[in-house]
Amino acid sequence: MNKTLNALKNKMQDQNYGFRTINSYQNAIQKLADYYSGKDLAELSSQDLQVFLDVRKKEGFSNRTLSLYINAFNFLYREVLKKAKYVNLHHPKREKKLPIILTSQEIAQLFSVVENIKHKTLLVLAYSAGLGVSEVVNLQVKDLDLVQKNIFIPGDKTKNERHIRLSEKLLPTLEKMLKSKKSANYVFESERGGQLTVRSAQKIFENALAKSQINKKVSFYSLRHSFAYFLIQRGTDLPTVQEILGHKNIRTSRTYLQLLKQKK
Repeated sequence: MNKTLNALKNKMQDQNYGFRTINSYQNAIQKLADYYSGKDLAELSSQDLQVFLDVRKKEGFSNRTLSLYINAFNFLYREVLKKAKYVNLHHPKREKKLPIILTSQEIAQLFSVVENIKHKTLLVLAYSAGLGVSEVVNLQVKDLDLVQKNIFIPGDKTKNERHIRLSEKLLPTLEKMLKSKKSANYVFESERGGQLTVRSAQKIFENALAKSQINKKVSFYSLRHSFAYFLIQRGTDLPTVQEILGHKNIRTSRTYLQLLKQKK
């Protein structure tokens, strides 16, 4: 067995694999050898390897770990033992994690602890319009139509341009904030003037989250996720959700429908 592991290590080093990857592959091969104790690894069939993987899956091993095992086995049999046609293993489908959302009570709790009016407006606008952090900081004064209560969001590589209804509750605050602005460029600017950075907006959210004592692993983008989830929860159809959020593919919108079904 040591001879096989050394051969694996040498071959991987020749191909410039990193220490951690080499160590992971060796551990995977050792586990396979332990499972089929007394058998020559070179004589194992694809079916034998699949049995090992199936057992590990039933034991609760993640798809990520199973994929690592498969990579290790493929390398061993193809590169070291030269049995390329002998092994036919397929990677499991990646587990798609559903987004974590904040409940309506948690949203209210989050906003209630923010004393800075500009910071609160930024967070409320992001949530009520389903905006991502980059969309909020890139929002320009010319994109707001307070008369028609409309926000224009330009498109990018992942989202279509769209018009979003502006929350009436925000109108008085936005009007007051925009009148006091020194420049007419970005809606949200830094204390020194100029565009607020993405990191600064994220920090505003993180500070509010810490102060609210909400114990969830969420980020600024969770405001958008929560908005989308509540649209679905209220019975909004998928094409409308897609249009509001600017999703180029309706499968992205369908994620929130899956989340709703999971919570039921």
